[in-house]
Amino acid sequence: MEDTPAIIPMVSSSPHMKNRVFIVLAGFLIALVYIGINIGIWMYANNSRKSAQTVVETGRGVEEEQTGQSAGESATTQESIREPASTPTPTPRLTGPGPYACDPLGICNHYQNATEKGCPRTYADDHCLDECADKKVQCPK
Repeated sequence: MEDTPAIIPMVSSSPHMKNRVFIVLAGFLIALVYIGINIGIWMYANNSRKSAQTVVETGRGVEEEQTGQSAGESATTQESIREPASTPTPTPRLTGPGPYACDPLGICNHYQNATEKGCPRTYADDHCLDECADKKVQCPK
């Protein structure tokens, strides 16, 4: 009878085979960690979205939590004080004369002295209040 066991694993047969098995197992482990991280990120994003919807649906915001008022008590007060958070407040545009005027092509440009060029109207707004399509306000050629 021989001294070696009847079943000899393939891994112990050569060092080259051990390296291959190690690389495959390391790759498998890395893949599992990658999948786990992505599932965690997805779950976090999903929970954040749900909590944001809950705040919007209940009408309970940070100010209400700090004052201790319930959503029903302060809903009327909040509506009269401010607009909903989803509506952005527009920035007022500058009116009056300024260094901008509409060129003959209908583009708002900055002029050193638009009145010397014969421009009928000047603007303080860098978009000329979106009036450059009107031929009456364009500078002559």
